[in-house]
Amino acid sequence: MSESIEKADETNAESPDTPDAEILDNSIEDAITLYRKVREGKNKELTEKEIANIDKECEIIRNRQVITKDLQHKPV
Repeated sequence: MSESIEKADETNAESPDTPDAEILDNSIEDAITLYRKVREGKNKELTEKEIANIDKECEIIRNRQVITKDLQHKPV
């Protein structure tokens, strides 16, 4: 069984460092859309200030650095 784990690690090591930019952009936009739906609620009327705050939060999410590869490290 440890051989299958080692092979899986080798397979992951062979994958490219960064995913296709289009796929990454789509996943970020999908996440923002879902976040916006959660924040807006179902039947709640939002004020302009609340909408502005949601827009700011979505922009923060959009501008976050995306980590595409988790390098092995030793706990300190």
